[in-house]
Amino acid sequence: MKSKLTGCKIGFVLLAIVLFQAESIAAEQTTVSNEPKALGIALEEYPYPWPVHFLPLMIEGQDLRMAYMDVPPSGPSNGRAVVLMHGKNFGGYYWRGVAQVPRFCRLL
Repeated sequence: MKSKLTGCKIGFVLLAIVLFQAESIAAEQTTVSNEPKALGIALEEYPYPWPVHFLPLMIEGQDLRMAYMDVPPSGPSNGRAVVLMHGKNFGGYYWRGVAQVPRFCRLL
């Protein structure tokens, strides 16, 4: 009888430990997420290296906006600007390496 009661106590303690561990793991999974943030249709959550500005346009009767990054010269300016175009299958991040090279003109 005594061994049956001791076995029951041990079983209860083990069950309590398992349930406590499962609860703490579930709480940790809900507070810490390693999943990347979802990107919207305009890639609002993408961490661009420079601030993004928008140019409102009307094309074929539709109000649109074109996003651009205005990257200042990294040294004394020569008064010129270079426009690096992108679209369809690659975005503005494609030009990050080019824009980080020391230069004397403005990049758009």
